[in-house]
Amino acid sequence: MMNPNPWRRFQELLDALAEEGTLQRTATVEALEKFASSFTENADRDMYRGELGVSLARAGSLDVAVKLIGGMENPHEKANYWRKLAEQQFKKDDRRRALSFLRDAEQAADSLGPDCFWQRAEVLSMNAKLLDDFNLDGEARSAWDGAISIARTGQAADPNSSDCSAVLVNIVRTLAELGQVELAQSAADSIAIPARRKFAQELIERASPQK
Repeated sequence: MMNPNPWRRFQELLDALAEEGTLQRTATVEALEKFASSFTENADRDMYRGELGVSLARAGSLDVAVKLIGGMENPHEKANYWRKLAEQQFKKDDRRRALSFLRDAEQAADSLGPDCFWQRAEVLSMNAKLLDDFNLDGEARSAWDGAISIARTGQAADPNSSDCSAVLVNIVRTLAELGQVELAQSAADSIAIPARRKFAQELIERASPQK
């Protein structure tokens, strides 16, 4: 029998604590923070801190959540959890705070360094998708343009950059599904790897009749 997924078990614990109303208690938070900090691997610490932060924000302890996620060590993962907080705030109609968290996500990605092209492009593209989901067209377009530009720059620095082309394919898929065919086509045309460029074009063609 396979062992239970530790991430899932932790999330189940957080959900149970939230349901019984004890998640927000100071002693509970301190114990969970201590547990998260006990892991030797950075990735494990960040995952537990991030999941705890998201659950606390959902339960109403946003300030504690911000502190936890702000203390994460991996900038790429930190960016992902800032975006999760942003999504929660959008759902609560707190657009100002949501946009602030998306800026935090972008800043976390930028801290990876100028050569981390695909990671930075991925973060911006996921921010853009969230903005589109909440009908912030202007902000979304700016994020899409930024993501595509970074991925293109990464390809120019290394024309065979598989990671950057993969991000561009994902961008094309999402834009095509959103009905933004012109921008999707522009992104597809810039993919340096021929096979992936062809696949991106197929994604556009498949999505176009649906719109």
